[in-house]
Amino acid sequence: TLGHPMGDALLKKVADRLRSTVRPTDTVARIGGDEFVILQTGIQEAANTQALARRLVDLIGRTYMVDGHLLTIGASVGVALAPGDGSDADTLLKNADLALYRAKLDGRATYRFFEPEMDARMQARRQLELDMRQALARREFQLHYQPQLQLEGNRLVGCEALIRWQHPVRGMVSPLDFIPLAEEIGLIVPIGEWVMRQACRDAVTWPAPLSVAVNVSPAQFKSERLVEMIMSALAASGLPATRLEVEITEGVLLQHS
Repeated sequence: TLGHPMGDALLKKVADRLRSTVRPTDTVARIGGDEFVILQTGIQEAANTQALARRLVDLIGRTYMVDGHLLTIGASVGVALAPGDGSDADTLLKNADLALYRAKLDGRATYRFFEPEMDARMQARRQLELDMRQALARREFQLHYQPQLQLEGNRLVGCEALIRWQHPVRGMVSPLDFIPLAEEIGLIVPIGEWVMRQACRDAVTWPAPLSVAVNVSPAQFKSERLVEMIMSALAASGLPATRLEVEITEGVLLQHS
């Protein structure tokens, strides 16, 4: 939000910190965006590299002063060691990137060393991503409904729509496996729109005044089309707005607090 010049100035300060914490014989290079590579030779023990990774996470995470603005960022570090993790530059970079991806999944301000199973997990993730991109067109997603009961009298008042993915090979895929990936690759908005439209179509066939509750993801909440999409789903299905509940997750509240 502070503009590209501010971002470039911040990256220069990050580069300065990186150079200040490595040996004169080490190489520091920016390979794109906000990613840097450090090449070290003559390292006798992995513990030395681990100590460097710790220092980098700590140093980069400290506050920066850039053009009068106090800025704080986080760093994730992936490490690959030769010759065990590769004997050429391309393999080492690929494996360090896999370790970096694992570190990012584990949370900011952390580091991870490459492990062989990371490659297999990444291949499985890529296949899941390809399959999910086709799942909407193939109508593989389903909605299951969880009853909502009024405590007084134990009366049914509505249902919550829960998405499920019936994969043609894997079988039923848990939302815990595909929802985070959908959020990461930008598919959560079209998937969320399908959920809203299908839930409204289903609910209009229920006896009135039963309502349907639909979760809205943080990405949907930030979309300028959210209200328009909800109104369109209601109009297309004929479901009265009074019978639709839009549920906002804790993640939305945390991001906008």
